[in-house]
Amino acid sequence: MSVLARVAFVAFLTITVGLSAAFGQDRNSITGFVFGENRAPLSRIYVELQTDLYSTVGRTQTSGAGMYSFRGLPSGQYVVKVLATGTNYEEQSIAVSLVPISVVAGRGSVAEQVDFYLKVRKTENPLAPPEVVFAQSVPEEAEKLYKAGLEALEKKDEATGYEKLKQSLEVFPDYFLALDRLGNEYLTKGYYQASFVLFT
Repeated sequence: MSVLARVAFVAFLTITVGLSAAFGQDRNSITGFVFGENRAPLSRIYVELQTDLYSTVGRTQTSGAGMYSFRGLPSGQYVVKVLATGTNYEEQSIAVSLVPISVVAGRGSVAEQVDFYLKVRKTENPLAPPEVVFAQSVPEEAEKLYKAGLEALEKKDEATGYEKLKQSLEVFPDYFLALDRLGNEYLTKGYYQASFVLFT
């Protein structure tokens, strides 16, 4: 290939790539859907588009079908972030690369589909006391009376139920389950003094 031909070829490539960038760099798009539990589409959920440096480029809301879209985007690196404000879902982000690979003028664009499947936010109560596993060695007779009391209460026979629970406590005064159940029964009925004695 002669020098003149090489120069012409390089010039052609330069012009072609330049045209591709000019016509295609702002034709990129990112679209997708936002789903919740059981893959149900979520409407009116805010979706934010950020640069790779987390600078906000745009924000939109999902449609009734859970769809969002960002169009007319320059080539580059982006982060799509679902803002689950006001819902019980966790926020979620996905990085997206918009880099056209075509050098044909007018075809150097990228259309990415990015779908989100949100997870339900885990609720934790920092003020809740740690869970305690309570174990006791209970005399067999006390356990039988306790179970008989529960069966009577399930049958709405409160008099027999209370009596069996009290008998269970006579056999084993520190029987935690019997104390707790009888105390709660008294509390529900408004027998506050009797309940207080059992719980203390």
